[in-house]
Amino acid sequence: MASPTADEVADMRRRRAEGASIARIMAATGWGRTAVRNALAPAPDAPVDISDRPARSVGAKNRRNAKTKAKPAKTTKSAGQAIKSRAKLRTAAAGSEAGARADPKVNLKRGALVARLWRTADAQVREVERRLAQGETEPGDREKDARTLAVVVKTLRDLLALEADEHTVEATAAKEKGGDVRDLDDFRRELAERIDRLRRARDADVAVGGL
Repeated sequence: MASPTADEVADMRRRRAEGASIARIMAATGWGRTAVRNALAPAPDAPVDISDRPARSVGAKNRRNAKTKAKPAKTTKSAGQAIKSRAKLRTAAAGSEAGARADPKVNLKRGALVARLWRTADAQVREVERRLAQGETEPGDREKDARTLAVVVKTLRDLLALEADEHTVEATAAKEKGGDVRDLDDFRRELAERIDRLRRARDADVAVGGL
């Protein structure tokens, strides 16, 4: 198929640049619509020579590697920041704990809490004693008493740990408004003796039931 020459293509593009329509260009040059459109279409991009791309890629890669080595590692910086943050948190926690111990109000609150827990243990032991006194020694009750005593023993162990950590507890912190005013040491000894008696009674009851 014949195509316009380079001069004809240049003439078509000149006419188009001057505002001539495709129909007028067709009439002036004698070429059909397809030939005119092809001539007016933009020229395709020149082919790219990729023969030198590997060399450029290797050079660019080397430059990137050099820049990467020159920069400090971000992970190292992040790890250092994390270590500093943990150290600050430990320091703040230690300061808060020291401040709490030095604050008399905090000590009073802790002492009151310890006293309240002792009273809770006392109430549980009283309930077990009541059932024993009333003869409520069914197998289900014995199992319930055993669980109750286990809870009481754990509570007492936790209370002793709290009081060991508490160097000095004010005597007034061991009392609640309208509550018992007995000395805590006497109260603890009495409660321990009662728990021991309940254990012996429970063991004897289990032994009799197994006969």
